[in-house]
Amino acid sequence: MFTFGSPNVKKLTARRDVQGLIQALGYQKNEKVRREAAQALGLLQDAQAVEPLMVALKDENSDVRAAAAGALGGLKDARVVEPLIAALKDKDWWVRRDAAAALGQLQDVRAVEPLMAALKEANIYVRQASAEALGVLVGKPTGESAAWVWAALQKWDQCIPLGPAAVAPLLLALKDEGEDDDDENSENGELRQGAADTLAKIGAPAVEPLIETLKDENKHVRQAAVETLVKIGAPAVEPLTRALKDENKDIRLAAVKALSKLQQVQAVEPLIAVLNDKSAAARKTAARSLGDLKDARAVEPLIAALKDKNKSVRLAVVKALVELKDARTVEPLIAALKDPDYAVRKAAVKGLGDSKDARAVEPLRAAKKDKDWDVRQAAAGALKKIHPPVG
Repeated sequence: MFTFGSPNVKKLTARRDVQGLIQALGYQKNEKVRREAAQALGLLQDAQAVEPLMVALKDENSDVRAAAAGALGGLKDARVVEPLIAALKDKDWWVRRDAAAALGQLQDVRAVEPLMAALKEANIYVRQASAEALGVLVGKPTGESAAWVWAALQKWDQCIPLGPAAVAPLLLALKDEGEDDDDENSENGELRQGAADTLAKIGAPAVEPLIETLKDENKHVRQAAVETLVKIGAPAVEPLTRALKDENKDIRLAAVKALSKLQQVQAVEPLIAVLNDKSAAARKTAARSLGDLKDARAVEPLIAALKDKNKSVRLAVVKALVELKDARTVEPLIAALKDPDYAVRKAAVKGLGDSKDARAVEPLRAAKKDKDWDVRQAAAGALKKIHPPVG
């Protein structure tokens, strides 16, 4: 054993000292030494290292386990297949990835089914390694596994002709777990975008599964699902309308956002119904959307929503009424000048100025005495917009 300090893995490798490296593989004081020893034994490809490396597959350190898996793949010994298959269930994804890659090197048919199962792994790197290994073992994918292989390899064009069969693996890519999920410019963001674009091209068969995805805990996944539904277009309207009644508020809110972006006339009535949703966020989003759609059917429901108990909703409603540019909105906007929230009053003032309606003159003059400076300034500006200008 090593009496005078840590083993020097570089020197042992240079001397092709397999026994020394095997001893270094068991050096418990330093996991870096064990990892480097495993890697070196993989390079030397000596059969004496097989059993020690199989033991190292259970090392307490995940980097050592991963190095052992990689080394075993290069040794081409049938004894290592089952231990590597077991390593496909390791708690750390990089160990599972390296085990999958090693099984591809070994080209043993016993690995086919376990690698097929690994195509449904949560981690993209494990799926990629499994797909690449299967490519070596069985060649071009066919049948049920084809969509899983192509999605894992991010061969999006190969997924599109498979239609409904590709939806599940593409959704898995959409939901992929990653350490960099807060950065949509990351590899995870690119993966998610590729999967989303492909689902959009598949179209209607992806709608219901995407709506189910709206309840995902990850905000980026929910956002990607919304954007995909928007790209799918008209086939998504009716299912999204049903989703507005879901018990899960995140699904309802996401459905509102999707419907608003669809800019479909069929969305108007469902969005009007959301003005009574118990979620303030959903009500606010619906109000904004109705303003964007500029459909006259929304005027009366929005007027009623001016009494909403939530000030953010009322503000969205006022802005929506202004967008509608309907004569029926003038009196309700005048009434909103007495709203308890200054932001609502200010928005109503600006809207009345934009309306250039003579009915707004006296109320705007009164608003010049509002307790809030911003409202008073806005009222003065609004009066100048009315023709002829008044003060």
